[in-house]
Amino acid sequence: RNQVKLWFQRKITVVEDFYASGNKVIDVACQVTPPGIFNRTIGMQNIKGTGLDFVYRWQAWETVHSACEKAESSDSLGS
Repeated sequence: RNQVKLWFQRKITVVEDFYASGNKVIDVACQVTPPGIFNRTIGMQNIKGTGLDFVYRWQAWETVHSACEKAESSDSLGS
């Protein structure tokens, strides 16, 4: 039990600076997640300040990602 508890606790990273920017939160997540590994991010504060900026960063990423997928799609050649 102790070993499993230790493994679980090592999977958790807390960004303790509540003034951190959304980009800083994403940087921390990228630093602690090995390439090719699935990561889940959970916010534990009100959606303002850092939390809101974090959401804006992900929304911007989603917009760019979607545009890149459309650009690479063979469907976009005909339109």
